[in-house]
Amino acid sequence: MITDVDVLIVGGGWTGVSAALRLHEHNTENPDSAVTFALLEGHPSRLGGRAFSYGYQWKDATGAVHETAFEHGAQYVGQSQTALWALIQQAIAQGILSSDDLVDGYQARLPYKEQVMMIAGKRYPYDRDQALFGIGGVPPELGLWDVMGVLVIVGLIQAVEQSINVLSPWESPAWVTELDQMTLLAWLDSLNLPPGARSLLRVSVEAVISVEADQVSAFYFFWYCACNGGFLNEVNDEQGGPQQFYLASGLDGLVEKLAAPISKQIVPEQIVKKVDYAGDGSVTVTTAGEHTYRAKKVIVATSPASANKLEFSPDLPPAWKKITSQSMGTTVKCQVFYKSPWWRNVAAQADPSKEGVPQYTGYCGANDYPVIWVMDYSPVGPAPKYEDQGCYALMTFTIGSEAKELLRNPTQERIVEWVTKALCDLFNDTRALSTSSEYLDLKWFSWDATTPLIPGGPNTVFSPGVLTGADAPARAFDTPIDGKVYFAAAELACKSPSERQSPAASFVPDWKTLGQTGTYSDYRQSLGYMDGAVTCGRFVAEQVLVDLSLSPAAMKKSATKGAGYATATNGAAAPPSGAPVPRTLAADAPPIPEATICTALTMLCQRLYAASAPPGSATTAATDPADLQAWLAGVLIEILVANGLLTPPPAAPPAGFNEVQAIAYMLEMALWQPGFVAASLSFIQSGYALDSASPPGPTNQVNQLATIASTLMRLKSIEPAASGGRLAAIGGALQAAVSRAE
Repeated sequence: MITDVDVLIVGGGWTGVSAALRLHEHNTENPDSAVTFALLEGHPSRLGGRAFSYGYQWKDATGAVHETAFEHGAQYVGQSQTALWALIQQAIAQGILSSDDLVDGYQARLPYKEQVMMIAGKRYPYDRDQALFGIGGVPPELGLWDVMGVLVIVGLIQAVEQSINVLSPWESPAWVTELDQMTLLAWLDSLNLPPGARSLLRVSVEAVISVEADQVSAFYFFWYCACNGGFLNEVNDEQGGPQQFYLASGLDGLVEKLAAPISKQIVPEQIVKKVDYAGDGSVTVTTAGEHTYRAKKVIVATSPASANKLEFSPDLPPAWKKITSQSMGTTVKCQVFYKSPWWRNVAAQADPSKEGVPQYTGYCGANDYPVIWVMDYSPVGPAPKYEDQGCYALMTFTIGSEAKELLRNPTQERIVEWVTKALCDLFNDTRALSTSSEYLDLKWFSWDATTPLIPGGPNTVFSPGVLTGADAPARAFDTPIDGKVYFAAAELACKSPSERQSPAASFVPDWKTLGQTGTYSDYRQSLGYMDGAVTCGRFVAEQVLVDLSLSPAAMKKSATKGAGYATATNGAAAPPSGAPVPRTLAADAPPIPEATICTALTMLCQRLYAASAPPGSATTAATDPADLQAWLAGVLIEILVANGLLTPPPAAPPAGFNEVQAIAYMLEMALWQPGFVAASLSFIQSGYALDSASPPGPTNQVNQLATIASTLMRLKSIEPAASGGRLAAIGGALQAAVSRAE
């Protein structure tokens, strides 16, 4: 049996459904130039792809049975993910979803303060309101050198990501593209950071991409962040971040409801085996059931790694063979169900004799650990109270080598023991164990090489050499093969030109703030996220409509804003780049003498002490976390310059400066910044080495001064009511003093 259509879509995840809905929208608006299309989904009973919900039944205190949707796969959404957010709001307005289905996880966790970070093998429980300088993921007990290391390197990450052309990454400045020749772990190791800073950064980056740092290109990670509003946005698990909300009704359920208008075009249980695009005619697609489809255009709406499971005839061009051969992450995601939210210790807190028992948010982070990420996933009532419903769960992620070890023998018993023991260690509470009276159940799902249809998760990741260079495989992005086979996926997220709001394909600094603020490009908004899958599906569907010459409306749209479809991979030229930041910034620098380190630390202590003054004085501490961090960065610059370790930064233009003056200053700062990073790392490395060279005591002056500085830093940090997400506000630390230009 042969089915003929104009357009055939392979894959019923967010990308494929979004592409199909865009074609349906075209047909509704242009009945005289309608296209015939079909969507093939391999799964027999669901849509959604990596958005994979399941129903879990539980009983409340009265014995009534309820069912709540939990997620095996993609789960979170933020308001900055505009395409998916608009679909959710549209569904609520149309009554497809209840407004109560959209849960603000940040607000639900607000009543609880304590969280846990496992950093360099040490457990840090702490009140998030007392996090150092308002940086939610930095425990107050973390050492001085680690804190400084994190602040400096996050500033460097921002400098790199803001220089990347997200649409055409190979067109980024040479000092950035050279980072595509090394892994992210090699780049982190080259910085020679103190163990705590290195571990904290690995927690953050590995939680973002759910793979270990040695599996991906350093440039890929920076490109990924640049496409998602920057590293600081990526790691923000609270207000304003991409992990703030989730749907209690299930995400693949939303996909199903949105796909209702095209239900007749969806063919389930169609596992595609072969795509034959030989010759000048149609593309022939054969399924495992020996059903044959012919189409003028085929959209392969799967992850690149999933597309690698298909047989193509002729073979894919070398660039696409390289792209589709990239691996996906290995992830085990669990929901652990308990009788009560014991981690919050609500009953214990009500007992005056147990005052001080922690009330954990349920949030934990760790690296090189059986679980890397923990969140409270308990169903809650509607806003604004978000009251408990009687079902209590913790969500956990295990990734990389830990996940591979766990999946070596993935029995239910082993996974339960593995995960609950890790939770016991993180919360320091035996009630987490499966042997406790609190434990009820654990549901798990693995995204790995053996997963049917989707060989891993959450994303296909790119190794060194894919994104940059004269022969970069990435140059094939957004371009169909022989004008007939199109690839679309969250990993290739691209916005339709008519929908782009950013002025360029790279970060554009605001000259009025001397580059302290700016706009990240939305040309590949939400790369790797459901939102990116939605935009990419629409983008490729519009490409197809234009290439079929069936949609004058789509052709008109393509020319209204940004690059047209025919030149979509060219994009806007990157702004002028800054000075090169060397790969190995300070590893070979000679150590700074102890006397100089002591003098600098004495200055730091004096500045910290002077700033910790009563309200109303001239030295009152700032009340905003970003201000506090900017202040610390300024102090670091001051003491480095005073001790001859750094040349002074360029003088800011006078009040009333114009655009020309601002750009000139930003370029000067870009040239100065590498020296600041190198000097800072040299100071941190030398200070840490002296601090840890001998046991604490009266003979170790560096240790004494660092301890005093750390204590003063904690005191200064808790003067305001600091709060925020994990590393959510680090960027302000360097922006005021270390502006940069493109």
